[in-house]
Amino acid sequence: MSKINFIIGGVQKAGTELISHHLRHHSEIMMPEKELHYFDTEISNNDLNFENYHKNFGNLKSKKLFGEKTPIYIFYKDCMKKIAEYNSNIKIILIFRDPFERALSAYNMEYIRGNEKKSFDQAIKEENQRIKLSDENLRNFSYLSRGYYFKQIQNCYSLFKKNQILFLNFDDLTNNFNEVMYSIQSFLGCKKENYPQRPERVTWLEKKKNVSFKLDTKKIFVEKLIDDYQNFKKITGFKFYNFENL
Repeated sequence: MSKINFIIGGVQKAGTELISHHLRHHSEIMMPEKELHYFDTEISNNDLNFENYHKNFGNLKSKKLFGEKTPIYIFYKDCMKKIAEYNSNIKIILIFRDPFERALSAYNMEYIRGNEKKSFDQAIKEENQRIKLSDENLRNFSYLSRGYYFKQIQNCYSLFKKNQILFLNFDDLTNNFNEVMYSIQSFLGCKKENYPQRPERVTWLEKKKNVSFKLDTKKIFVEKLIDDYQNFKKITGFKFYNFENL
């Protein structure tokens, strides 16, 4: 049975849509427009032959490569395990962003959607209690929790070979887009197509809100993530200057 070749599995608010938007126009790649959320829902338990999943890709022989993008996969419980069970040889693309900047962007998204009623300071302070209350809260309000990047990488390494995973840096994506897209194409094994160095950003909404926060909130945020971040930095070589400078 044919299976898809790659997944862009995270992280949220780190440019996954920018990447997938341009890969969709690659001559050898097919990707659905929407996030499928297949492996973070119960549907995978009721679709043992993956027939419903594969309907999102049309004819799996019509292109060289087939992939999808759902950023919650790296974070949400058992997603990577389900993906490994689906295709143990699949390639995983992961892009990381300064965890504090990522949290601010995620908060802004939930605020604009109308899901978030608390201030950013309150949301970080109360996060642990909130995300334990419901699955919906875990998905929507896990601003800090999604920043444990090293922990998430360890989970991936326990399920996939290292050469199946590509780590990318959000800062590189925004500053050297063509080089990052070249590395993705090399990783996937498709022909190399050229992209602009600084493409027009793809955003889910034009409306933005400036998120205010107290310095103490950032200090608490950094203190909770610092050990994980140091291990993450060692394994990837990525450095996030805003996170490191209070």
